[in-house]
Amino acid sequence: EVDRFSPLHDDCLPHDCAGLILGGGYPELYAQTLSLNTAIMQSIQRHCAQGMVIYAECGGLMYLSAGIICGDQRHPLLGILPSWVEMGDRLRRLGYVQAQLQQDCPLGQAGEVLHGHEYHYSHLLKEPAGWEPLYLCRDVRGAEPRAEGWWKGDVTASYVHLALEALPQTLDSWVKHCTQKENFA
Repeated sequence: EVDRFSPLHDDCLPHDCAGLILGGGYPELYAQTLSLNTAIMQSIQRHCAQGMVIYAECGGLMYLSAGIICGDQRHPLLGILPSWVEMGDRLRRLGYVQAQLQQDCPLGQAGEVLHGHEYHYSHLLKEPAGWEPLYLCRDVRGAEPRAEGWWKGDVTASYVHLALEALPQTLDSWVKHCTQKENFA
């Protein structure tokens, strides 16, 4: 069952939430409001500590981070991914990618190739300590494969936007992982 919530307006996650998808978007536009909603951040942090499955992509990765740096302003966020994100003034990545899973994780089995795209101006200031690489990405231009995304326990985070509607096996794997963890609270 899918239930929606707003990290801008809600003060807690829906009851009995076993999994959380933090999709893409533009959190830098709402960084101050997101940062001030400590109630929802505490709810997500508490659920994460209890084993909730989280999938975060691009803007979701940014929300999962220690916070967003926009110019001379710092906006603390969830702090689950232990690195700050810094906004840049130029596009860092744009295009379609093939993302090969590097290890078994909630999204699937090591070696599976997922398809998605990247579009972002931000970057992590440092690699998140204690987190494993999630993907080996290849772009359509044939550039050298590169590591992208991070995984730790039940949390996956990446700048790659997956085309989940075209990847039913990935979505099924994630939902199965959620239902196995459903009684975490």
